[in-house]
Order: sequence, then C-alpha cells, then structure tokens
Amino acid sequence: LPSGEEVSLRGRIDRVDVMNHEGKTYVRIIDYKSGSKSLDMSEIYYGLQIQLLIYLEALLSNSEAIIKHQSMPGAILYFKLDDPIVSGEPGITKEDIEEKIMKKLKLKGLLLKDAEIIKEMDKTMESYSLIIPAKLNSDDSVSKSSSAITEEQFELLREYVRESIVSLCDEMLKGNIKINPAKNAKYKACEHCSYASVCQFDTSMKDNNYNLVLKKKDEDIWELMKNKIKKAVEGEDADGN
Repeated sequence: LPSGEEVSLRGRIDRVDVMNHEGKTYVRIIDYKSGSKSLDMSEIYYGLQIQLLIYLEALLSNSEAIIKHQSMPGAILYFKLDDPIVSGEPGITKEDIEEKIMKKLKLKGLLLKDAEIIKEMDKTMESYSLIIPAKLNSDDSVSKSSSAITEEQFELLREYVRESIVSLCDEMLKGNIKINPAKNAKYKACEHCSYASVCQFDTSMKDNNYNLVLKKKDEDIWELMKNKIKKAVEGEDADGN
C-alpha cells in the first residue's frame, strides 16, 4: 500500500479449468452461486463486484507456481446451482426439455473474445451456445451479443482491480468507516446487512447518504477505468515511486 503496509487476501476459488491451446495456457474461473448472478460492468467500476477479478488476478499473478505455466484469461463465469423446473406443453420432446433446462443453467460472465477458445468451451455449439454466453457469426467471428472482451480489456480489468484493492485497503487502514451504503435502481446494501442495528443508517440524519451506483454504458466504463489507472500511475510518479 502507499503507506508501506502489506495486506494479504485469502480465499478459495470454487473451480479452475486450464487448457493448453497453440502453445498458450488459458484459465477459466467458475464461481458457484445459489442465486442468479451476472457480471455488471458498472458494479465492477464502483468496486462492488470484483470477486471474480480478484480470483483471476491472484491466479494469473501466481500461475507459474500454481499451474507451472504463465497463463492468460479464458473466462470468468458464474454458475447457478439449481434444479430448474421448466414449463411444457403437449407434444414437447425430451430434447426440447433438455434445451430449456440448459438455458436456465447457462453460465454468466466474461469470455475471451477468441472464437477458437470459445468453441473449445462448448464443442457442440454451432451458431450459439446453450452453456456459455457466446454466439458466433456466419464467418466464425465472435458476435457482439456475446459476453466477450479482448485480451487487452482483460488486462485493463486486472490493472483496475489491483488499483481498487489498494484503494479499499488503504481506506480501511486509515480508519475510514463513513456510513455510505451502496444503492442502485434495484438494490440497497442495507437490505441484507447484519449490522443495521449497530450502524443505524438514517437518511434523515446529517452525513447519512447513500453511495449511488449509477448505471453507465460499457464503453464509458472502459474509458473511466483507463483514466483512473492513469491518475493512479501519475500519482505514484509524483511521489517518486
């Protein structure tokens, strides 16, 4: 941290898949969830959804020791543990039922924008996948409707999460415990907080304000992330570090 303190993060990744392809090693991280969960770029930007990215950074930064190869991101995904019930109608086939179930269990997250890597994750897919959030165009390129980003964008996310962790830990060690719960159009942090009786957050009281998480366009978020990282680097240079 800027103060010279060191912070260790400890956790457990639910699942890691590794694939060697054309001389490169790719990793896919899967986090199991009991409820529905999808990656939201706005929440990543505000530091509210960086768990999968922390896993990715921890794994790739130590991949030579853990996997014995320098690795690169292939995918970060959520999988809902569920036994879904699907509706049927007269004449529905077993194949139709299986397809409906697969759609309910479809993984959500981010994939590397590489058609070859995507097809290795679902070898049965033709134009679109029932397993991962991916679709291919007729020329075998990755469709814009896929949840896929480039290698450069994955690297930007890694840099951003590193800066976010440093900032969060630095604020905690400085004793910054201001009551400032996150809130967006659908969610308030206070709704599932175990410390409401201690915090006693009340917007009618002075300095009790929500941290509003505003929905932003993905293209705007990429630019905001670049600018934030640039400012952090310039700040380090100004300090002579």
